[in-house]
Amino acid sequence: MDVNYIKNEIERISKKGSVFGLKSTRDLAKACGNPQNSLKFVHIAGTNGKGSVLAFISTVLSLAGYKTGRYISPSVTSYFEKYQINGEYITEEKYLSLAEYILKLCREKKLSPTVFELETVLGFLWFKKKGCDIVVLETGLGGELDATNIINTTLLSVITSIGLDHRNILGDSLREIAAAKAGIIKEGIPVCTAEKGEVLDVIKKKAEEKNSPLYMADSDKALVKSRTLKGTVFDFEEHKNIKISLLGNYQIKNAALALKSLDVLRGLGYDISCEQIAEGMKKTKWQGRMEVISEKPLFICDGCHNPQGAKAARKSMEGLFGDKKLIIIFGVLKDKDYRGILKEILPMAKRVIAVTPKNERGLKAEILCEIIKNEGISCKTAETEDAAGLALKEAGAEDIIFACGSLSYLGDVISYGKSKQNNNNK
Repeated sequence: MDVNYIKNEIERISKKGSVFGLKSTRDLAKACGNPQNSLKFVHIAGTNGKGSVLAFISTVLSLAGYKTGRYISPSVTSYFEKYQINGEYITEEKYLSLAEYILKLCREKKLSPTVFELETVLGFLWFKKKGCDIVVLETGLGGELDATNIINTTLLSVITSIGLDHRNILGDSLREIAAAKAGIIKEGIPVCTAEKGEVLDVIKKKAEEKNSPLYMADSDKALVKSRTLKGTVFDFEEHKNIKISLLGNYQIKNAALALKSLDVLRGLGYDISCEQIAEGMKKTKWQGRMEVISEKPLFICDGCHNPQGAKAARKSMEGLFGDKKLIIIFGVLKDKDYRGILKEILPMAKRVIAVTPKNERGLKAEILCEIIKNEGISCKTAETEDAAGLALKEAGAEDIIFACGSLSYLGDVISYGKSKQNNNNK
């Protein structure tokens, strides 16, 4: 195995960017023997909340004894986080072996997939080889034309919160974006959502066209009993005293959607007890989503990468800490609505440390800093790996640090913050 060649080839392919349409993915999957056809899927699309809902569902399924694959995008602290079975990441050796096999087929059959198409089919191959009972699958972008949508053995489609993101690709209105996401709904296959209003209208219409039963998770009916930095306890329908450790008011909506989805799977014959559901929800962890990475001083990070997510994060922080001003670390991709995100988070800021995500789409920290200073807020720039250390150095005992924005830089922040916390605990 020529490791350097494989890595260089994948790097070369990654520069191709995104190409929408399913033909290329279907051609690659066919060359690999259509491994996806041997698997069962819970397919999740949405603007925000996909990862959290995936984490809740897959954790419960694993606890219930099912060999459960997870396919997520993007990863936070490790590239290999994209592919998991019962919480265990794929090994680098196995990844490279599968990548070598796929690249060889591409040369032989003159195929030219994007890196996401290659990654998706690689995941299908791994999950099949490992004999997964079920795979919880997250779309990359959109739904109907997303590479993951070549699957035809879906058990359940799940649509999370819809917001105005990737407008240049998916459409300039909530209805257009919702229609793209609803493209994962399959003929006669149940669909679950917690959305309302015009977004729900679009999902309902698609479900009717596909003769798909629609299940609603009305999170307004969740009864919150307690909310602290240690987690939230709530009731939802038949599920009582459900505790989740994921912070954020918005996680109630995600948790309710996960609970409704699990109830649908139970109706399909999956043997999952109420006790396993409660235990799985409690044990669920999800990196980079209102995650406490240090307690002294308090350091929280959240991958809010669009205005809708930023508004939800602000409401959660205000719910926990009132109008207390925060030290904010912020980095974002240049194709995001960063001005809309800043409008939501800057009212919370005492001062800001701006960073440039290590991504070819990363917005320069200097540009962010200028915008922030023009709003009358103190700002300085730092490298992603230095930002957490700088914030911790500047923070007083009563300060709160909040790192937010693109998941593509939060991995560095999380790694540093946790290593610092571990050192302090020794």
